[in-house]
Amino acid sequence: MTHVTITDHDTIDGCLEIAHLPNTFISCEITARFPDDQCKVHILTHNITELQFLDIDKLRKNIYELVQYLNQNHIYHAIAHPFYSVNNKLNQHHFEQMLVMFDRFELNGFRSRVVNDKLKFIVNTISSEKLNELAAKYNICYPKTVSGNKAFICGSDDHSGLYVARSHTKNDSETLDGLFTNARNNELALLSAEPTDLGYTVYSIVYHSIESRFDIDKYIQRDAALNNISAFMTMKGSDEAVRLHPLASRSPRHKDFKRGDVESQLRSIFRGFTISSGDLSIEKAGNQWFKLISTAIDESMRDLLEYTFEQVKKGHIFNIFRAFGSISALYFLCIPYYISFRIFQDTKSFAESIDVIDTPERPIKVAHFTDTYHEINGVALTLRQMSKHVQQLGIDYEFVTCHGAATMQGEKVFKPITVFDLPEYSELKLAFPPILEVLDHVYREEITHIHAATPGPVGLAGLLAAKLLKKQFYATYHTAIPQYVGRLTDDPLLEDLTWKYISWFYKMADMVFVPSQAIVVELLKNGISKEKITIMPRGIDTERFSYKNGDGLHEGYRLLYVGRISREKNLNVLAEAFKLLDRTDTSLTLVGDGPYRDELQADLKGFNVQFPGYLTGNTLVQAYHNSDLFVFPSTTDTFGNVILEAHSCGLPTITTDVGGPCENVIQGETGLVVKGSDVLALKAAIESLLDKKKLETMGKRAREIVEHRSFEGAFLKFLSYYKNGNIAGGSK
Repeated sequence: MTHVTITDHDTIDGCLEIAHLPNTFISCEITARFPDDQCKVHILTHNITELQFLDIDKLRKNIYELVQYLNQNHIYHAIAHPFYSVNNKLNQHHFEQMLVMFDRFELNGFRSRVVNDKLKFIVNTISSEKLNELAAKYNICYPKTVSGNKAFICGSDDHSGLYVARSHTKNDSETLDGLFTNARNNELALLSAEPTDLGYTVYSIVYHSIESRFDIDKYIQRDAALNNISAFMTMKGSDEAVRLHPLASRSPRHKDFKRGDVESQLRSIFRGFTISSGDLSIEKAGNQWFKLISTAIDESMRDLLEYTFEQVKKGHIFNIFRAFGSISALYFLCIPYYISFRIFQDTKSFAESIDVIDTPERPIKVAHFTDTYHEINGVALTLRQMSKHVQQLGIDYEFVTCHGAATMQGEKVFKPITVFDLPEYSELKLAFPPILEVLDHVYREEITHIHAATPGPVGLAGLLAAKLLKKQFYATYHTAIPQYVGRLTDDPLLEDLTWKYISWFYKMADMVFVPSQAIVVELLKNGISKEKITIMPRGIDTERFSYKNGDGLHEGYRLLYVGRISREKNLNVLAEAFKLLDRTDTSLTLVGDGPYRDELQADLKGFNVQFPGYLTGNTLVQAYHNSDLFVFPSTTDTFGNVILEAHSCGLPTITTDVGGPCENVIQGETGLVVKGSDVLALKAAIESLLDKKKLETMGKRAREIVEHRSFEGAFLKFLSYYKNGNIAGGSK
């Protein structure tokens, strides 16, 4: 390094402090404004005098006058980080003007590689003809339109003292002037950064600010947690090895640890690692600190969630408020990363939006978040079918879930912070994902669209990532959760509270996919905007669920139900109707499992009813083939995918007039629709269809209709909502 300067913001005080040293020169990073809209940009000015700085400071409110002054006085200058919006007003018009007003552009060591690469591509590719066109468009005085004169300088943009000269500029010229006059020959030592690096810098700045105001040195040696934090913030560690505790096993807890106390939990975690000087390096510090903070937040959140649920079960209501306060404190601890990811994403998004010259269109990449994927239910089945088609079509589309098992079909699986059983729905569990890891994944994988299949913890993590990173956020309303809560708990207040949460969640979406017109009406009643709601294309794998075509010929009549064995499915109504039917030539098979099975089995003891449990694959298809009539009495379902399965196999259906399933049945042609929760109406409908010829005719018609509803066709139509940009604007 032969020369040193400091480019502080709008001051040269730092330069003056080192001006007595050899090979130093005065520079400044000037905040200038476009006078029309007050958009701020930063201009690097080099090798200036104190008097020139005073002139520059007066002119910086008008970028045009300032640049004219710099040119007239032959002051070396460059536009700094031209894709970074200082005050959220930067747009393409400003950038196009900067291309014409400046010959020197800074490649910034605290911007992502994508952003720096985009700047290099534009500056190195733009033609003089295009520059002249832009100069005329904006009526720029003294434009710089010779493309061959455009060049780069490189800087660290260090604000913490941690990354001094990490990125810098080299030139073989013997004089300082050559660095600027022969800038085309500059050798750029550029190391790009990530949000984790910026986050670490913010933590370091805060730490050093506290350190300068309070005498904390005397506490460091007495407090292991503070000592370890200091090691990271100052790059000075002990001689012991790094020991970061994985999330899989809890960190050792100090004797003073208190459940539900975030300070106690964090102290315990920060005591649980040590840093050796050999492992401390600025190249690794950003990722190491991110891992540590992420682990600390996840373990603290796990403790607080488990503590909160325990207190709820015990009825200790007032203790919950302490936990809520601690959760708020954890949110505050995350803020440096929330800010960092937002800044990096905003800059990257703006850079990618610039189309001053032809650039390759950025491909769409979707992350589909779901709280259910491995379970046996309609939502999980649909998502797994979608995943198979994604792989077959080669689409950049990933499914994101959270559980302790291995991946099934290449989906992204986050290890849960903690998992809670649902008291009334044992098949499903609430798994809480690691929030910062989710955020980092969405950013690094360059996800363009986020879709939530469910409004649980995983869907909520997707929503948070979408809002922080300004991604399009889509959501699907698959399940009538409020009604389920009402039926399972018999508590109207809980049902109402669930509706409030559901309404809030789906109001956050840019578009809401629903399975049926009935659900459109329901969501409209609960405050979801009509413009957001779209009926999701749904189809069925007609090859897998093949037409029975004479398979399973038998005497008598076989009724079939497929789904969860639970109260909200109205199976008590089916049971009573079947008992009233009282026909020896008719049987009922209930495929599935659930909390109501034992009670229902006892209620139907002595009747011709089978409970084979869950069936999958060919065994499930065979169950359809062996049956004559599908009966689906639910009044809480939003769609009823099993009806399409039954129709594909040639079975007509009886369902209710409540919810979405009835929209899959053509009255009198492919089945019957009866009044919901009406035992006598259901019995009468079953009796009216116990005719082999009638069942065969209806079954064929049902198959004819679903043949035009292939799953692949429905999925391709669904994908078009991403590709065609049906949604205006992004999440705000």
